[in-house]
Amino acid sequence: MRIEETSSETIIHCGSEVDLSSVVGQKEIFLQALQIKKTICLEASEISKIDVAGIQLFLNFILAASKINIAYYWKNPASQIMELSELLGVTDVFAFKRTGSD
Repeated sequence: MRIEETSSETIIHCGSEVDLSSVVGQKEIFLQALQIKKTICLEASEISKIDVAGIQLFLNFILAASKINIAYYWKNPASQIMELSELLGVTDVFAFKRTGSD
């Protein structure tokens, strides 16, 4: 997971794994992105492994962004994150309908 900053937004490249073994370091990346205070693009096309801890990380990020009025959107979310969020009943919170694509 890494951050890329453009003139208009902050892009979080989610990488291939968002799971229990990696969420501590990834949480710091989300906190850095929120401090930039630009619209955040969650580029999630490479996610191939995600678990409940990863879903919780995204939920915490979404709630924190909403609390401080920072907009976010998904770009090409991988099927793994969409399927697990549906299974856990958080699809509405994730708001995948607000997605961008190339």
